[in-house]
Amino acid sequence: MKLSILVIDDEIFITDSVQKILLRSGHEVVTANDGSTGLDIYRSQHFDDILIVDLVMPDLSGLDLIRKVKDMDPDAFIVVITGYGTIENAVEALKMGASDFLLKPITSPLLLNVINRRIEHLNSRRENQELRRLNQELFQQVSRRHGFGELIGLNPGILSIYKLIGDLLTVDVNILITGETGTGKELVARTIHQESNRKGGPFVAVNCGGISETLLQSELFGHEKGAFTGAVSFRKGKFELANSGTLFLDEVGNMGLPMQQSLLRVLETKQIERLGGEKTIPVDVRIVAATNADPVAEVGAGRFRQDLYYRLGVVSMHLPPLRERMDDLPHLVEHFVRKYREKYKKDIRTVSQKVLRQLMNYDWPGNVRQLEHVIERAIGGDRKLEGLTLEDFVHGAEKFYLERLLKSQKGLISKTADVAGISPKSLYVKMKKHNLKKEAFRAA
Repeated sequence: MKLSILVIDDEIFITDSVQKILLRSGHEVVTANDGSTGLDIYRSQHFDDILIVDLVMPDLSGLDLIRKVKDMDPDAFIVVITGYGTIENAVEALKMGASDFLLKPITSPLLLNVINRRIEHLNSRRENQELRRLNQELFQQVSRRHGFGELIGLNPGILSIYKLIGDLLTVDVNILITGETGTGKELVARTIHQESNRKGGPFVAVNCGGISETLLQSELFGHEKGAFTGAVSFRKGKFELANSGTLFLDEVGNMGLPMQQSLLRVLETKQIERLGGEKTIPVDVRIVAATNADPVAEVGAGRFRQDLYYRLGVVSMHLPPLRERMDDLPHLVEHFVRKYREKYKKDIRTVSQKVLRQLMNYDWPGNVRQLEHVIERAIGGDRKLEGLTLEDFVHGAEKFYLERLLKSQKGLISKTADVAGISPKSLYVKMKKHNLKKEAFRAA
């Protein structure tokens, strides 16, 4: 690699000897024999690769020159030249931002060793920049080719999900998505539907963990009038409503064993019977199921049927938690800021680096869903993003997050705790901290 190098020393024989060594190695070299001239040359030509500076010069000392250069370019790569009597000054120069130092007399091996280290650093930096560019290009190509919508991320775990979705474009099989609560399982299921040959049909979602067994049967299979108390009219179930499309069964692991048997029968026969009915109804539905539990462990514990697991998990994919893909957090933040500034009509374009560092230093137990709630709460409130502390941003959003969960689960503690991924006892502690009463959500 050919470098552009500026050498500044008041001793001409030193600048000449350094220049000859570097020219023989194929580099471009400009010299100056006083600090002021060297600084003027640096200002006019701005040497990005290396600046070699003597510490002791009559008009402008090396330390003063380093200070001025660093004010102009904090990333400048500076090598200082020093004698044995000025080692302390060399240490001071390193503290000010110099990258290395050379002891007089300067020999060719020592000088080229410093130059080669700089070349290695530049090569590594350029390789990393190229890798980031290729990753970004891959992400943009994948997004354009497959229309991934709100699926955001460049992390290898997420890129593998993109690839798998692409592989499933023309393959009509059942899919099981695993991952912690809040990792985006339903969003992936919607994307699979939108990219499949069933995209012209409906996408229907059911939370299998939020309702009782009897109501879940009615939700999935429908019922005839008078099938049970309160069934005052005929009603189609989700299987019928999803015909020719995709049925998303969220938290399928929360189904009881009898309900699992009923679901398995439908998967095998492609037919349903409404509650209270005698007629079999053919259904053409692709199942995408999701669970926040480990299905293999659930099978081993006898809580999940092995035959149903194999039927649902013809293809399996696992969504990593946010704490394992923190390199995606800036992309997610940018996406949610854009989404909620439009919703709340706020003139907010981005978040400050200070806020981003605060968000990066949190472990996000609620994953992407929690991050989205935090951004929405911040933008929907009256305070500017840059003025929020970590307490405001994350812990203050906990109440907002719990209120939504309690509302969606109608105040049922066990169901809310399960969705939140915490114990009922921990949920009660958090509710007490935020003065939340389960009765208020049951009434709602």
